[in-house]
Amino acid sequence: MNDRFVDHTISDFCSKLASIDPTPGGGTAAALAGLLSASLIEMVLRLSLKKTPDSEALAETLAGLPAIRDSLAALMDDDSAAYDSVMAAFKLPKATDAEKHARSSEIQAATIRATQVPMRTARACAELLDRCDALSTEIFDAARSDWSVAREFARTGLSGGLANVDINLPSIKDPDIAAGLRTEAAELRKRL
Repeated sequence: MNDRFVDHTISDFCSKLASIDPTPGGGTAAALAGLLSASLIEMVLRLSLKKTPDSEALAETLAGLPAIRDSLAALMDDDSAAYDSVMAAFKLPKATDAEKHARSSEIQAATIRATQVPMRTARACAELLDRCDALSTEIFDAARSDWSVAREFARTGLSGGLANVDINLPSIKDPDIAAGLRTEAAELRKRL
């Protein structure tokens, strides 16, 4: 069995998603939505560049998409790993005061990581939405439906990433970290 979700078959991944196991879950699915968006955007740009090969905007955007795809593919795995680390932290011993303190510290560190990962997904998907909006007039007409689907996948990834941020925020005890994440989430939400 492959270690990375993107190396699994679609059927295998969907079976894992449908299982009783909490990972992969919504955060991984949000990153997948972003990955699908980036992939469709890349296809539409390639088609559009065949029709307008001199478009610098299309070429520049196309050049940056493989890195975004790679990032979103990694975020699929990172999200599940982050959730698993939270669950592992909750299983740490808590018999002594020292164990309780260590457990509490690890729960907080893992929760912060489990909030930062879907925030990275949301950021990447917001960037994809921005690219869709900026280039919408330059897209090859026959590929407009693909462009629309790509945009909706980006919206789904952004919304899903933010939903995972929102569910974790109340568990973050550091007020500065929580406030920073809350502010960024509010800004990203405006792009939906």
